[in-house]
Amino acid sequence: MATIGEQLLQTESGWKRYDDTDKNISYIGNGWKTDHDSHYSNTVGDKICFNFVGSKIRILVFTNNSHSKDVKIKINNTVYSYVEYIHPITPASLVLIFEKKMTSFKEYSVEIYIEKQDNEYGWFDLDAIDIDENGILKPYNPSLNKFLLKQNNQYYTIKYEFYKNSNYEPIADLQEKEILTQTDFETYGIDDLNLLTKTVDTQNINGTDKGRLGNGKLFEFEMDSNYKRMINQPKFDTEVEVTNSAWLNQAKFPLASGGIYQYFNFELKEDYYSRFDINFTYTATSQYIIYYTDGTKNTVFGDNNDIYNFKNSVLDKTKQCKRISFRSDVSSGSFLSFKIFKEYKLKFLIQYKSQLYTFDGTNIVLSPSQELDENNFINNGFIDATAIGKGQWNIAFPDKSNLKLLMWTDDMSKTDVSLETEIIPFRPIDKLKKNSHFCNILFNEV
Repeated sequence: MATIGEQLLQTESGWKRYDDTDKNISYIGNGWKTDHDSHYSNTVGDKICFNFVGSKIRILVFTNNSHSKDVKIKINNTVYSYVEYIHPITPASLVLIFEKKMTSFKEYSVEIYIEKQDNEYGWFDLDAIDIDENGILKPYNPSLNKFLLKQNNQYYTIKYEFYKNSNYEPIADLQEKEILTQTDFETYGIDDLNLLTKTVDTQNINGTDKGRLGNGKLFEFEMDSNYKRMINQPKFDTEVEVTNSAWLNQAKFPLASGGIYQYFNFELKEDYYSRFDINFTYTATSQYIIYYTDGTKNTVFGDNNDIYNFKNSVLDKTKQCKRISFRSDVSSGSFLSFKIFKEYKLKFLIQYKSQLYTFDGTNIVLSPSQELDENNFINNGFIDATAIGKGQWNIAFPDKSNLKLLMWTDDMSKTDVSLETEIIPFRPIDKLKKNSHFCNILFNEV
């Protein structure tokens, strides 16, 4: 878990990053400059503005000794403060200086600014924004009215999850409800009535969590007749640090005393790890042994005169590791750090009716195995659903009414995933006209 003042060159698990150049971010005022891959200003009245949907947010900046000690960030109508001035410090990018967890997953409006100008310590800037991996960044809109539609005594929204098989479905949870609550508007409402007349040509599909499958989780995405192709998918092969503080307590400090060839072990949670880093204070000819759950092991010797004897040591990612044993040839010394990493993977298969398919890079073909298990995904699954074009989908499945995309990941922490798809374009208002030419608009400030 990152702490304030820490440089975060990569997002942590559960977060998604937006660069300071994202089109949804507005830089209001005339004092803005761009340098060090960030936007910065020291002018009172200048603001950084955006909206986001999520339940947590991080602000990352380029820090140096001339930045403000009192930057304001207003989230909805609540104002917080943070410090960009960190001294002594070597100027650095992507430094975490603010984090806030919200009480609920919904849309928030954000303004970042300074209230007083200081020529020496007055600068504030933006390098990146991190939010929930399921969240989205949106254009600035301080008015958080939410709108619902009512036709034929049924409530409607034009959110993408209610558009199925070329029509908007009524909101089942609101049927026969006489009085709508603020929660109803927050959950189902839209924030811009102009969306009714705008052409929609993309749609996000939420995956259904089907639970554990082997050593991973299975998610299911239902397609329909509007589907053309995949545009974006979750990242795969993302390396994350999974060091457990309990493992660190297993090490003896100092590493060895009173003799040579001293050993100590790290008993790990059995898993597929990708690499580890360790740090000794003394140079030595040392070795480590990796013990895998299948009974095999691998012995690796460190380099002479290298204080970071096992920096970036690569493990066999196809085998589950259960223990790492280290040996030192020095009579005394200190073990400073141990970090271990793994790569979370995504694999896809396609299900049409009762059969499983895969993509061989050119065509959609039957999977060699028809078993819905972990081995089928690992051995026969494909990693890039966006590589399948519209023509390839249409040739394989002219009728998409029983079509599903299946996704397997060994990231057991994933609970929500979505895919962005290209669909047959339409205007929401034209679809709603099929229900009735009359429509009541209800709104509430949230």
